[in-house]
Amino acid sequence: MASVGSSSYLKVTLMLVSIFFASNRSQNMLEFFDNIEEMTADYSCLEILIKIDIEDPESKSFLDKEISKRPFVIKYINTPQLGGYYDLWKGYNELWENTSKDAYFIWPINDELRIQTKNWDQIISRYAALFSDHVYRLRVSQFKFRNYFYLWECFPTPDNYAIFTRRWVELVGGFGDCHGMDAYAQGVMFYLWKLDNLKQISRDIPILDLELEGEDANVGDSDEDQILKSKGVKGAWLTLASHEQRLNYMRQARTIQAYIDAHKMGIDNFTISYDKNRSAIILYDKTNKKVVREYYAKVSMLLSLLKSVLYRLRSTPSFHLIAKNYNNPSLNPYKKFIIIVLAILLLPLGSNVVPIRNCIGRIIGFILYDKYNNRNILGIFVKYITNTIKNMFPDAAYEESTLKKNPDIVACYEFNLESNSNIQYSENDIFPAPKEAINM
Repeated sequence: MASVGSSSYLKVTLMLVSIFFASNRSQNMLEFFDNIEEMTADYSCLEILIKIDIEDPESKSFLDKEISKRPFVIKYINTPQLGGYYDLWKGYNELWENTSKDAYFIWPINDELRIQTKNWDQIISRYAALFSDHVYRLRVSQFKFRNYFYLWECFPTPDNYAIFTRRWVELVGGFGDCHGMDAYAQGVMFYLWKLDNLKQISRDIPILDLELEGEDANVGDSDEDQILKSKGVKGAWLTLASHEQRLNYMRQARTIQAYIDAHKMGIDNFTISYDKNRSAIILYDKTNKKVVREYYAKVSMLLSLLKSVLYRLRSTPSFHLIAKNYNNPSLNPYKKFIIIVLAILLLPLGSNVVPIRNCIGRIIGFILYDKYNNRNILGIFVKYITNTIKNMFPDAAYEESTLKKNPDIVACYEFNLESNSNIQYSENDIFPAPKEAINM
């Protein structure tokens, strides 16, 4: 359950931003603290939360000393390491749960990021209450202008260091349930953007006046460690592209859409719930006791499988080799790709399909033997299908927030726009904000 205050806010009164990250490197933490102390105008506007491991007593000792020395708030959670690098998403969700309820912005980063803009907090404060419903992200990374036309593009190049409003994170319920929380958030925004091809709901705001350094993570790792992490990350992409995660993206995007619509319609007291049996997000007006709108929130399992297989196969060197050598002006790359897939599927039929075999024989020659990589492409294709099907059912089951009204309703968020909130606004505030909120 969550609540928000009046939609007529003009200025932020309490904490501006809560920054958090996980670390086991004291030197990196020291450099980050020094960076914040040098670049920040008002230390009272922020807090820093850090996740450290119980197995790392040195980090705890270091932070205990830094807390008393620094002019800003530093807090930490000391929890088990679990699966290490690939379980960081669990630590970040724990950090989110421990952020100050007064913070307007939530900024998850890593311990290698450095701010290069003096008085950056004053710059960020100008973007508070940019939308009157307070649901948006500020894009500040090197990918701030990146557009995404396919879901797979969100995984290798998400906005790594987006600054979220608290309301956005509350609606989505945290930062996902698998490795790659930045990619997960980008997936939600991708689905939100695709919900309406005419209006294209976009709540991603690029920020031009904030410069960062150290965006590339794991710079100090050995080559061996980077190769291992690269393999693990690619495995995480399969989970992020799974049918279960696509359903999550759709549900979260529809939840955001329902909240925005409720705000536009001026509904003050409402619930947003997910009906699993009907695959629908339901916006319910509690004051008038009626369903205002239902939002379709279903994703085809078959399409999820086909898209995952096709996107991955298109990225192989073999496909580009065939496309380069099979020069037929009447065939665009997509038609060529369809022919390639048909060729692979027809291989077991052998000489029983002589006419078809003759038509695609040239392509089959490329498929059976990749001269650049000396690999059996049929085997690669089968492996891709196997991995994709396997990752359609990830081990980490999606855990939904529950405020159950009946057995069919598996998640419910309740809002009262007229009630008091932890996020308060007044005219006598230290953070400048736009004089008029944008109603969108």
